[in-house]
Amino acid sequence: MINPIDKDKVAENPGLIAYPHTIGSAIIKPENVGKIKSRGLSVIYKQTDMGKLNRLKTKRSGVC
Repeated sequence: MINPIDKDKVAENPGLIAYPHTIGSAIIKPENVGKIKSRGLSVIYKQTDMGKLNRLKTKRSGVC
């Protein structure tokens, strides 16, 4: 039996590389963690008034 997968187009250890391991794989883009956090905080500020947010912060700091 002949293997239909071309070894030149597939990575040996696909879980260890930071890019797609086959030609047809989805694009993997690294994320900017600071950008994601700032977007999350801006949504929190829009959806919550400051009184509620301060109570949540004090609860969180008491738990940790």
